[in-house]
Amino acid sequence: MLLSRPQEFRFIIVKNFKIIYWIDNDFNIVNIATVFDTRQNPEKISKIK
Repeated sequence: MLLSRPQEFRFIIVKNFKIIYWIDNDFNIVNIATVFDTRQNPEKISKIK
């Protein structure tokens, strides 16, 4: 899923949420790819586009 993309994705856990993001060094910005509620079934995250 994310491994096939050119960006280097990172994540941070904040309370019950996993925030998946990548840093665009050309523009010095952080792009948030998705926010996932970790109380859900973890298999659902692979269905996020």
